[in-house]
Amino acid sequence: LRFDPVHAVEREFSVVGCHAFADELPWAIELLERNTSAFLPLISHRISLEDVPREFEKIAGGAAQGIKTLIDIGS
Repeated sequence: LRFDPVHAVEREFSVVGCHAFADELPWAIELLERNTSAFLPLISHRISLEDVPREFEKIAGGAAQGIKTLIDIGS
């Protein structure tokens, strides 16, 4: 099954009932720390805080690509 989370956001799907982060957040953080390079491909690009409005316009206009955008507050 091919699932694009960007399309789920664009179509404003609602997720009702979620038990995420009940007790697995510490485990997830440890997994990210031990395997950082495995998760880097999930971040398609990084933007500055000033770029957020322009990036949001791309998302709202259906031009978003990639899985995650990292907002670098310090840039």
